[in-house]
Amino acid sequence: MNGNILKGFIKNAPQLFEGVREGETVLIEYSPIINSAVILHELILWAKENEYQVVIDDTLDTLAIYKNKMDLKGLNSEVLNDIKVVKIGGTLDVGDVIGHLALKEPHIRVKEYLEVALPHLDSEKRIINPVLGFEKLLILSESSREVFTNLSMILSFVSTFRRTAFYFVNVDALEQAIPWALPLLEEIATTVVELGRVNNGLGFSVKSYGF
Repeated sequence: MNGNILKGFIKNAPQLFEGVREGETVLIEYSPIINSAVILHELILWAKENEYQVVIDDTLDTLAIYKNKMDLKGLNSEVLNDIKVVKIGGTLDVGDVIGHLALKEPHIRVKEYLEVALPHLDSEKRIINPVLGFEKLLILSESSREVFTNLSMILSFVSTFRRTAFYFVNVDALEQAIPWALPLLEEIATTVVELGRVNNGLGFSVKSYGF
């Protein structure tokens, strides 16, 4: 992440995205009162303009919530129609769903994810990978060991393909359920972005960056 980009309005989001390097893991933190669907919409538009591939990881129908929020905000949710989506749990299909994965043990889920996703991806092109609802996987973990395994799962994708991941995380929910998980997630991320209100509008600030 380019350290010159520290804060801004959502209209400046493309500058934020341009500063993120290929292979990074970006953590986008938001509270339930913030419409994080707006920045997902901006991310998809930016990726399409740059002819990057987009594949969304949709945990437990989180993408359906985002689509509804886009519609209520007056954004064109049809941008999701041709986006490849891997569903992890859930029943509501949004976008071009290329696979459904059950909520299994993390190492099995990683293997199945790669089997589903890789045939649909061009290894020569950059991949923008929004990950929605990851905090739900952590909250549903049956033990501290499983939380650590789910966190370690993030690292298993780093060298697999030309992926830049954007983890959208409801920090209020995660901190209520597993307070110690968020600092570990922030440690794994190369860039941490916080969404919030800026002069009565939606904005962002970069809390940390690894480059």
